[in-house]
Amino acid sequence: MPFPKKIALQFTPTENYTLIYSEGTRSTLSDSTKLAEIIADKMRETPNKKLLLDYRKAIYTIPSSDAYNLVKVFELKLTDYRQYKMAVIVSKQNEDFGRVWASVGRQRGFDFEIFKTFEEAESWLLS
Repeated sequence: MPFPKKIALQFTPTENYTLIYSEGTRSTLSDSTKLAEIIADKMRETPNKKLLLDYRKAIYTIPSSDAYNLVKVFELKLTDYRQYKMAVIVSKQNEDFGRVWASVGRQRGFDFEIFKTFEEAESWLLS
């Protein structure tokens, strides 16, 4: 599956976590799935198990119901995500999708949470 060209993805390791910045439009479930696969592959290269994802400039045009389907992909195919603590910063526009994703993820045993600010996300991640 090729990388969605309309999406930027940048990894910055820090002392306590890996910061992942992304922007662009996720218009299909496969866009989000491919990004999750790329992140999982990159994280296998580092011992760090804490991720801070800055998705404030990302745009989700897929329905919130696909957040459930994305978690199913994590459960069945991207099981490495069970070992990560993930704080995701989202824009107000994507808050509904993020809340569904985080809620379903926690119910399925993942350590995911969404935030509106960098400071809140970092504080939770480092706690």
